Amino acid sequence: MKKAQKLLEVQDLCVSFPTRKGTIHPVRHLSFEMKEGEILGVVGESGCGKSLANLALMGLLPDNADLKARTLRFRGRDLLSLSNTERRKLRGKEMAMIFQDPMAALNPCLTIGRQIDEAIAVHLGGSKKERRERALELLDQMGLPAPAKRLGSYPHELSGGMCQRVMIAQAIASRPGLLIADEPTTALDATIQSQILDLLLRLREERKMGILFVSHDIGVVANISDRAQVMYAGEVVESGVTDEIIKLPIHPYTEALFKSLPGHQKQRQSTLYNLPGVVPNLLSRPTGCQFHPRCPHAGSLCEERDPERVEVLGLSYKCHLPLGEWT
Repeated sequence: MKKAQKLLEVQDLCVSFPTRKGTIHPVRHLSFEMKEGEILGVVGESGCGKSLANLALMGLLPDNADLKARTLRFRGRDLLSLSNTERRKLRGKEMAMIFQDPMAALNPCLTIGRQIDEAIAVHLGGSKKERRERALELLDQMGLPAPAKRLGSYPHELSGGMCQRVMIAQAIASRPGLLIADEPTTALDATIQSQILDLLLRLREERKMGILFVSHDIGVVANISDRAQVMYAGEVVESGVTDEIIKLPIHPYTEALFKSLPGHQKQRQSTLYNLPGVVPNLLSRPTGCQFHPRCPHAGSLCEERDPERVEVLGLSYKCHLPLGEWT
């Protein structure tokens, strides 16, 4: 069997922004790798840096952002050394992204057909007839009713769920090697969500497409991903094979996310578990471990010193007091 090739390499990725009150660091020392055909799930609360990290990978950060990394490679190419023109050629064709808010990402002045056609024309070419057939095929794959009619519709004429499916169709139009899916099923009902997840799995199998699947729903990530990484306050606090993380979470934050799922085996109370507190203010981060103000297991060491990253049997975590049998 042919060994899967490295698709994406990220080492020590940091993103910072200057503000009137000081510099903030919403993404800190992010490191991970992906192979061709792999689905990497990224999970965490809103504000943990998931979407910003995606924009950094795509080269879509605002001008005032400061991006640093020891390594940032896609299929062996150094993304940090590419010019803006070279990044534009790569973006959309080989690296594509499903944005979180389809109503904001789609152009309200252009029809759905025009926007999908543009993506196909720029990256794949072909005659007008061939591009239309491809657009119809994509919308049909997304389960959109009356796809021929939808090509002439404007975004405001569709529901949020329909616009989300249009965004996904646009993203996969050029058959990219890497698809960054930022909350791709948030606006969809359960039936359509299941269809989209099945489609992504099928695309992975057919095209060996790597998928960076981002969600705040750890249950969805657990169902679709091969490996998972849990982010908190801009850092990865735990990562590894998804099945292993589900069986035995090591970091208290990962355990809290699972406990908040309805019907989870550790959830025996009549009311749903709620993790107290909020993610830290980036202008006044706590000392030591970023999670310690909310952690039920935190001790004095957690308050004083930031934990080192530990590698154990393919799992990685940052915690002074890890859970489970690894302690």
